[in-house]
Amino acid sequence: RCSALNFKQLGTNSDCSEPGHQQQRVSGSCQELTRERLRLHLQMRRPAEFAIDQDTLNTPIHRLLESPESRSKPSQTADTLCRLLSDLASVGYLGSYINLANRCGCTPLSICLLTEQYSNLISVLISHGAQLHHLCGSLADRCNHLHFAMSKASPKIIDSTLDEVFRTYPSGADGMYALNRRGETPKAALMRRTEEAT
Repeated sequence: RCSALNFKQLGTNSDCSEPGHQQQRVSGSCQELTRERLRLHLQMRRPAEFAIDQDTLNTPIHRLLESPESRSKPSQTADTLCRLLSDLASVGYLGSYINLANRCGCTPLSICLLTEQYSNLISVLISHGAQLHHLCGSLADRCNHLHFAMSKASPKIIDSTLDEVFRTYPSGADGMYALNRRGETPKAALMRRTEEAT
């Protein structure tokens, strides 16, 4: 019934919910009005710029970090990222977006771990809820962010990551003793990588 959809809250005309009109309008204009009002209501609650891309599962954070403009101007990207994270927090999306992996297994933090010019953004993301022990990477090589950094990041990024481990201790050290698919801790993964490079 029309009255069950709380038209007053959605801002519809009151005549749809009047007792004498319900049966006549349910199958016609009232349903059309309901769909349109719901569509507008959802758009208001989830602006397009905050939506997740259905093909890539990229969040607005992914899109910002992966844009060529951000990579070419990393100093400006820090300010833009802080504003975006604050905006997402204000509408309640930050908690579900900050550690989300896209279809390639990339989280916002793992993108920064692979991008040396984003070394200053690691602390920004972690301060807003990114977790070093959260999983990232492809399904075949999934590991936590600490393993990911030790296995793939540059020395500068590894230093920034370890700084965050100590800054956020003890919670930041949650993944330090986790094992990856090879049965290695992040420290062991770094040692193996060093040995292979020599």
